[in-house]
Amino acid sequence: MSGNDGRRPRRVDDDESSDSVAGIVILVVGLLVVALGVIAYFAWPRISAVLHPAPVVTSSHRPSTTAPAPVTTPTPTDNRVPILQVASGMCFEQQAMKDSGQTYIWPIDCTKPHNSEVFYADSLPAGDYPDQDGWVANVKQYCHPAFKDYVGLDFNESRLDVYYVYPPQSEWNAGDRILVCYAVDPAGDRTSTVAGTKK
Repeated sequence: MSGNDGRRPRRVDDDESSDSVAGIVILVVGLLVVALGVIAYFAWPRISAVLHPAPVVTSSHRPSTTAPAPVTTPTPTDNRVPILQVASGMCFEQQAMKDSGQTYIWPIDCTKPHNSEVFYADSLPAGDYPDQDGWVANVKQYCHPAFKDYVGLDFNESRLDVYYVYPPQSEWNAGDRILVCYAVDPAGDRTSTVAGTKK
């Protein structure tokens, strides 16, 4: 061909061979970088959920102090417990707590279907009301070690998710400084406690 087709005639020599090899290497490296970027984009949410850095899957919930809980008049069988009065070892349904405006839980025997279990509930030292970063720091300081003691496995290695509930500022200022941390099994309802499971 004379080059009329728009392509430059090629002469194979050592320099061009080196250029070709270098070009291929650059192309392969570029493709690998793109592929790793795509994999990281889609895999990162799962990786984050497994590693629980700081903790990623932790959600903060403040009990509502304005809207009343959408619960009917208490009956003798209504065993609800104010969220700020719960104790470690109580099992319950997370959705029922959310429906109450984060105000109550309804304890369930841990051998009955449930998806949440309190593993830490204690009053924090007096001081200024924490901001969001402060609450996360409190969870790291108090709940993560308690999780390991309760479940028997480091928080970062567990498949369980951790959520926490803290009081609104008005309750804190009145002296109610309880922090509640509970574990949720992302696989769904359990019929046994998470205590000592090492999972």
